[in-house]
Amino acid sequence: MFAGLGESPARHLARQFPQDGSAPVMVTNIPFTSMCEHHPLPFSGVAHIAYQPQHGRVVGRSKLARTVQILARRPQQQERLTQQVRTAIEEHIDPAGVLLMLEATHSCMQIRGAKAHGAAMKTRSVGGRWERDAATRREIQEMMAGKSFRPFSWIEHVLEKHIRVTGPSRTGQRGPVHREDTAQNLKRGACARMLKRQQKR
Repeated sequence: MFAGLGESPARHLARQFPQDGSAPVMVTNIPFTSMCEHHPLPFSGVAHIAYQPQHGRVVGRSKLARTVQILARRPQQQERLTQQVRTAIEEHIDPAGVLLMLEATHSCMQIRGAKAHGAAMKTRSVGGRWERDAATRREIQEMMAGKSFRPFSWIEHVLEKHIRVTGPSRTGQRGPVHREDTAQNLKRGACARMLKRQQKR
């Protein structure tokens, strides 16, 4: 829980590689768990990070996740955590613009005091040119606020294209998997069989 006290994100963010262009980079739904320094009780949620690279260099996406997790694994406040992640990115990547958003639920609100079950806290920190560019900032925030990533959505897509129903469909004919049939195949383990075949290739 407090492993981040003895670690710095600097060594991870230093691992950069060349990249042409300056299109924004975004990584969403990075999970984290931290400890509220006031009570102490844990709070957990997800972080969304976007930055616009410059100097022709970018950092690996996993390094952004490690940065969040290192800074979260110490006594924290969500507001400060948001600011610290942004500062680390600015210091080591020097992006043209950066935007951080954290969403978390706090045990201190759920099991004591107000007992506000389901209440979530959102914090944001913006830097660089995005701090002045309202249009781009709004576009980035809208992307972050979009639909959450569904871990099995890509598997459903592959199943719909490549897996046939092994038994009669609702019309009595064998044919392509329908969305409803896809969900059933996932439950029967078709997903696991498909992944095993991919690994053997």
